[in-house]
Amino acid sequence: MDILCVFGRGIEKANGWHPTQGIERLSEKNGHSGICAGDLEMNSDDPRVVIAGSEFNAMAASELFSGLVSGGRDAPLVVFAAGRPNYLADDPDPTLTEGRIMKEYFVQRLEYLGHKAKEIIIFDKNKNTRDDVLQVLHLAKERGLRQITIVSVLVHLARCQEFYEFALKAEAGFRDYGVKFIAAEAVLMMKMPHVTSYLSQLLISKAYCRTAERERKGIEDLRAGRYNFGTQGYAFAPSKS
Repeated sequence: MDILCVFGRGIEKANGWHPTQGIERLSEKNGHSGICAGDLEMNSDDPRVVIAGSEFNAMAASELFSGLVSGGRDAPLVVFAAGRPNYLADDPDPTLTEGRIMKEYFVQRLEYLGHKAKEIIIFDKNKNTRDDVLQVLHLAKERGLRQITIVSVLVHLARCQEFYEFALKAEAGFRDYGVKFIAAEAVLMMKMPHVTSYLSQLLISKAYCRTAERERKGIEDLRAGRYNFGTQGYAFAPSKS
């Protein structure tokens, strides 16, 4: 593994900013709200309660990194493909990004596991999954790196893979790179058995089914050419940290 790329799934504010936990309540515009709602139930009938999971992604990434280094492998370049989506646009802190908050969580947990990353990059201008996929591929090309592992929650992976296929149509040379998609939940169930019961319930919950339907529609829209990409930021250079 040359690049360990961690995708964002939102951050939320409650006594400071934190990666979203397993579920979140979307805003009235059906996007991330940035507000921590601590009373959520995974089987809620609220149509705005969906799977989030940035914490899962960062936690799983720390376990993957630790496993590689403990096994004698070289430390991969760590990338947080988690920028500053529209729900963060009005925050007075110009440095606030999903990636920064996820990186802070990742570094803290990696230290707990007894390791330290050599290099971490945050794609701080990204707005959506399209940006995330394209920019990590461009980074691999610029650095001469070949093997990319992308981590996100299970419900998000099908759309991530669809965007990867979309990227291949834009630049056929990307086929030369080895890209592997890993579900954060699968890593956590293997490395942290005590969370298996909760995650197993989450994967069959109303929140999961609701989110899966949203993802399915997104894939359909992408294939039909009607996907709303919004503001794109992938052309910007990543920031080092």
